[in-house]
Amino acid sequence: QVLDLFAELQAETGVASLYISHDLALVSQVAGRIGVLHRGKMVELGKTSEVLAQPRNDYTRRLLAAVPRADRRLGAPLPDGTAPAIVQARDITVTYGRPSLLASILHRPQARVAGNRGVSLDVRAGEILGIVGESGSGKSTLARALTGLVPFDGSLSVLGRAIASIADMDRTYRRDVQIVFQHPDSSLNPRHRIGDILARPLKLYGKDQTKPDNAALAALLEEVRLPADYLNRFPHQLSGGEKQRVAIARAFASRPRLVICDEVTSSLDVSVQATVIDLLVGLVKRSNSSLIFISHDITLVRQIAHRIAVMHRGELVETINIEDLATKGPLNAYTRALMDAVPTLHFQGHGRHE
Repeated sequence: QVLDLFAELQAETGVASLYISHDLALVSQVAGRIGVLHRGKMVELGKTSEVLAQPRNDYTRRLLAAVPRADRRLGAPLPDGTAPAIVQARDITVTYGRPSLLASILHRPQARVAGNRGVSLDVRAGEILGIVGESGSGKSTLARALTGLVPFDGSLSVLGRAIASIADMDRTYRRDVQIVFQHPDSSLNPRHRIGDILARPLKLYGKDQTKPDNAALAALLEEVRLPADYLNRFPHQLSGGEKQRVAIARAFASRPRLVICDEVTSSLDVSVQATVIDLLVGLVKRSNSSLIFISHDITLVRQIAHRIAVMHRGELVETINIEDLATKGPLNAYTRALMDAVPTLHFQGHGRHE
C-alpha cells in the first residue's frame, strides 16, 4: 500500500527517487536501476533486470542466493502429531490504556485499546510456529503476554502448569520461556561486555548459581558461530547480525523449552538473515526446544515453520499447516491478501519507475 501510494505521487510530481532497502524482491519491483553496496563501496550498478538476471559481483550473487523462497524448506521435519502441546493459550486478551482520573470523576468510559482479542493457540514440543500479520496486528503483543511483559486476560498452560496471570510466572517459568527482541541495540546493555551479558542467564538459572567460567561462555558463543574473544567486547563493537546472534545465545543459555523470536531479522540484510535463520533452526534441532517465530515476511516464515498462525487486528484469523498451505492454500481472505502482497524477484522487464 505504501509503495503504491509512493508510485502515484511520483507519477504526479515527476520527482526522482532513491529507494534504499535490503529487500531485493521489493527493489526488483520498484526500481529501474539498482546499485549494490558492500563495505562502503558500490560493487555493482546497472539496470535492475540485468543486475538481477546476470550479476557480475560475487556479493550480489550471494545476496540473490539468500533471498527467501517458499519452496526451499530450511526447518526440521514436522514433529509427530501426537507430540504434547507444551504451550496452550486460551482466549488471551490484552488491552492497553491507563485509567484517566478525569474520566473516573465524570463517570465516562475509559479509553482502552485491544492489542489481542481472545487468541487461542497451541505449540507442540519441537515445533516451529510462525506468526504473521501486518504491522499492528497483535503479533508482538502476544509475545509480550506469553513472556509476562504485559498483563493479560485468559489462561495459559505451560508444560502442564496453569498460568492465570503474571504473578504465576516464577523463576522456573522465565527459565523455560525466553524471548529474542527485534532490536538488539535496545535489548543488550551497552555498558556490559558480551561475557557479562551471557553470564547472567547462566547465573540466574544454572545449578550452582555462581558466575560461569569463560569456557562455558565461549561454548555459548560457539553455538552461534562467534569467536571466544568476543567475550571481552562491548555490543557497540559488533555488527547488527553479530549482536542479534549474542541475543539468541543468551535466550538459549538457560536451555528453555520455548523461545519466542519477535521480528529478529527485520533489520538485517538477506545474507545475514539467512545466517541467523540457519542458526535458529540448528539450535531448535539440537536443544529440542519449540520456537515461535514472529515476522511480517510470510515467505521467510514458510521456509522454517511447521504451522503458520495469521493475526489481523488483534485476532487470530487462521492457523494452517505448511503442507496444507502449499497444496490447498489459505482459507481466510486476509491470509490470501497477505500472500498476494508478497514481492517476488523480477528478473525480466523493468522496474515500476524506470
